[in-house]
Amino acid sequence: MNKESFRILKEINSLNLKEQSLEKVVAEELERIQKIEVMRQDRLEQLGIDQAKLEKLNSELISMENELERNHTILSKSEAELTNAFDPKQIEALEVQINMAKKNIEELEQQILNSMESIDILTEKISKTSSFLQGSLDTITEIQQEINQSNQEVFKELQIIKKRIETLFEQLPPQVREKMQLLLKSKISHTPLAEI
Repeated sequence: MNKESFRILKEINSLNLKEQSLEKVVAEELERIQKIEVMRQDRLEQLGIDQAKLEKLNSELISMENELERNHTILSKSEAELTNAFDPKQIEALEVQINMAKKNIEELEQQILNSMESIDILTEKISKTSSFLQGSLDTITEIQQEINQSNQEVFKELQIIKKRIETLFEQLPPQVREKMQLLLKSKISHTPLAEI
């Protein structure tokens, strides 16, 4: 290897180190976006779970309302039959049926109120999650624009460095070029090579 090859190696090493430091700056800024993306993904999963729960609660509410309506019908029918009943056994059976319907109605009304409260809480949670998702998407867009604007010079410099490294590689002897490419791919420091 001649003196010119060593000079090229030193320059490649210097450019490679500069490239790594510039990429690190950009990576640190992109890390902000990744953190928000992780939070978004968690919220998206939770949103899916909450929407499934809401759908189930709504279905249960409809069933309870149907059952409540059925019990009101039974109560009305039993009360109407009670006014026309003369047999003590029939009167007693109708009173039991009326009391059972009233008890069921009371329990169902309480269950419906609890279910409606749960639905309201879940609906509000879903709304907040949706707002977060939209806000975080806007934030990611803003950060991306900020990164692009503040790092335009860095991106240009990175392109120049990469082109210069490619040009320098072409000037190296084939054997050295292959070894250097292996070193760069494996990210093993090649500083000692350049200092020989």
